[in-house]
Amino acid sequence: MSRKKFLNSIIDKCDNYPIIFTTGYTCREAYNIRDAANHFYMVGSMGMASSIGVGLALNINKPVIVVDGDGSLLMNPSNLFMAATLDTKNLIHIVLDNGSYDSTGGQPTIANDFNFEKIAKSIGYERAITVNKLNEFEAIIENELLDLSGPVLISVKISNEKTHPGGRIELSPEQIYKRFNEFVVNM
Repeated sequence: MSRKKFLNSIIDKCDNYPIIFTTGYTCREAYNIRDAANHFYMVGSMGMASSIGVGLALNINKPVIVVDGDGSLLMNPSNLFMAATLDTKNLIHIVLDNGSYDSTGGQPTIANDFNFEKIAKSIGYERAITVNKLNEFEAIIENELLDLSGPVLISVKISNEKTHPGGRIELSPEQIYKRFNEFVVNM
């Protein structure tokens, strides 16, 4: 299943909640699917999307969705420990795992050597699930948006097809922050 299909689902199911999209093709594709004020696009700082998500989850009582990639999570796995240790019951951490660093040329990651689900469970995530079917994912995300007894990690095995995500994000980091902040303050 493609990244785009899962991103479409995330954007549709989570349109009332803050979503932090990791850097690279994930944030570019999300932007080109449907740009919205509840989207925070990481246009740099690979590996830091979950840091922003944890910080936000500590400060609001609504679900916070982080859309990470396997390469990004591997860049900064200490964020898993932070999310598990701190009170992030409202954090939904989605990892789109295609086994590659897509936006830098498709080099393989070492994600196949690790089981994100087992790692998250072993360090204290309330729940960790691995899926590869869209209908399974949608049922899980709908439940998690209502449950808020996390943190939760959803590892999504996606295809490694070479698709172009569309044009670059036409917002400055300042514009992304300001409108995202306004969305969060007015939720």
